[in-house]
Amino acid sequence: MNYTRQEQIEDQAKAFIIKHPRAWDLFVTFTLGAINKGFKTYSAYAICERMRWEMSFNQATPEEFKLNNNYRPYFARWFMEQYPEHEGFFRVRKLISEDEEPVTMPELAPIDFPYLKRV
Repeated sequence: MNYTRQEQIEDQAKAFIIKHPRAWDLFVTFTLGAINKGFKTYSAYAICERMRWEMSFNQATPEEFKLNNNYRPYFARWFMEQYPEHEGFFRVRKLISEDEEPVTMPELAPIDFPYLKRV
């Protein structure tokens, strides 16, 4: 197996950051904020939920983006690589996608859910 699901998700996460650089800035800002508040460990899940709130509701013009939950482990790892003094701030597990084949199906979009009401 040359290309794994793990590499596929990481590539997608990198593409997301390139398309939405503010998302990475928010992840870093909110993480450093938690560190400065005295947290020794924290949740990448919580940081990403706060990012969703900030980018969708806490500004005059909401940004259109979809933050895939699969990106959280990569954000946590990238943060600790970029800020090695905070290694271990996020608890990480083995990525089970390391041993999986990449997905060949396209990512689902709102049109794939016709039962949802669109306003």
